[in-house]
Amino acid sequence: VEATDYQLVRLHQKKNAREFRTMTGGVFHSSGGDTRDAVAFQQTRIAKRTYKISLPDNLPPGEYAFLAPGLTNSTASGSSGRAYTFHLLE
Repeated sequence: VEATDYQLVRLHQKKNAREFRTMTGGVFHSSGGDTRDAVAFQQTRIAKRTYKISLPDNLPPGEYAFLAPGLTNSTASGSSGRAYTFHLLE
């Protein structure tokens, strides 16, 4: 698995859960817009299975997660999978 196989998303607090949306639509039509929570990042391979991640300079404070490959393809609410979360302070 490469670092580019992971997706970085911004999380939104909803009662007892955190939510994100990376894309709306289906196979023939998809759109993003203001509901799109995917965040671009740069990665540099330092060693075997070790990467340096560079986040955008203008990233606002909040909660974020790196989603493991396969998690973003699920459409089920409350789906399980690996997500590596962190909080960005001001």
